[in-house]
Amino acid sequence: MNSKEKSDHDASGVAKFLTTDPAEVDKKINEPIKKLLQEYSHIPQETTVGHVLELRDRAFAIFPYACIGQLRFLNLSLRTHPAYPQILHRLTSTPNTTLLDLGCCFAQDLRQLVLDGVASDRLYGIDVDRKFIDLGYDLFLDRSSLDSHFLTVDALGPSAAQDLADVNAKIDIVWAASFFHLFPRPRQLAVAKTVVALLKPVPGSMLLGRQLGSVKPGEYDVMKDGRWQFRHDVQSWTEFWEEMGRETDTRWRVEASLDEVDFGYAQNREWGDPDMRRLLFQVVRE
Repeated sequence: MNSKEKSDHDASGVAKFLTTDPAEVDKKINEPIKKLLQEYSHIPQETTVGHVLELRDRAFAIFPYACIGQLRFLNLSLRTHPAYPQILHRLTSTPNTTLLDLGCCFAQDLRQLVLDGVASDRLYGIDVDRKFIDLGYDLFLDRSSLDSHFLTVDALGPSAAQDLADVNAKIDIVWAASFFHLFPRPRQLAVAKTVVALLKPVPGSMLLGRQLGSVKPGEYDVMKDGRWQFRHDVQSWTEFWEEMGRETDTRWRVEASLDEVDFGYAQNREWGDPDMRRLLFQVVRE
């Protein structure tokens, strides 16, 4: 989930995807995010749900996206990635190890890392719209205490290289949740080149994430503005990074899997198809 998702309105101009059912709200504002808000942000238990909904409604008035209205920005997906224990150990035990969240939106995963013991000044976030970053401060009440570094950058824009010059080759781990799948394959390659430039040019530098995949990899005409997106399976994602290695004179080891968590058809019948899956991945420089 990130700021490039498009809004979806019905004919009357009222957004379709606004979760209001109390049972569904309770499901989305689950125990992990409650713990983060209560232990990290020190929001009282009795006001946690109200605080989240007030922030959601304010954000939805600015960005009427499904991911906002349906509270998907509360998904702490990094902590459930199989590599999380490994990266948490690196970030807490190895001096100067850094992580960058690509398309960070409210940067909830960065706050989870801080709660789990990572020094916040080792963490970076990039998003195309500064309003998301500011809303993240308001959600977590940490504008004066969080020392993480946030950059407002279009990773595919003409000035991206210049905008990212200060962090190029300084990042150990890039986290990309629901980012690559927003683009057709040629633009995914451009994003991957940006990732390669951000990462330290040493073995062990890594990209990890999750995104919409498919058992039938290829281009899908599903974006609201007419753009196509490419959905990968394990083989096509591996081949993608083999191509990236040839283009950048680097080598990458890919670990990936497909499952039906979050991106399965059962949870997304309004817009999905039976072939869609979650692609979970870890790409490590050799």
